[in-house]
Amino acid sequence: MAAVFQQQSPMARIYFESLAPGVTAMTLTSFGDSLASPLTSNDSQVQVHVHRYGESAPDVDNPVMYSISMMASRQEVLCGSRMVLDVSEHGIIGRGLSIRNGEGAILGSGVIGWNA
Repeated sequence: MAAVFQQQSPMARIYFESLAPGVTAMTLTSFGDSLASPLTSNDSQVQVHVHRYGESAPDVDNPVMYSISMMASRQEVLCGSRMVLDVSEHGIIGRGLSIRNGEGAILGSGVIGWNA
């Protein structure tokens, strides 16, 4: 997984550096308001799952059910083995995150960190 950056910034980023073989291009267009949110990736549906990651994860009452409804995304494109997706920093810095296709196979995983 990518490192969690500590630099203060109005936006946080999700870094995906662990990707499934053959995954070379992905476009994420929006987040929904649930823990597993449907996104669009090259015309196929993927899922975003937010989960607790290490000591740097923020304290929330129920991290498993923590909503990502406050996140606002901007379109970013994955090239090769690295993707950056900008999101707001509302209580989610340091959380791990994975992207899955419609069949549930993991396409990539990363951790939310400050902009470098």
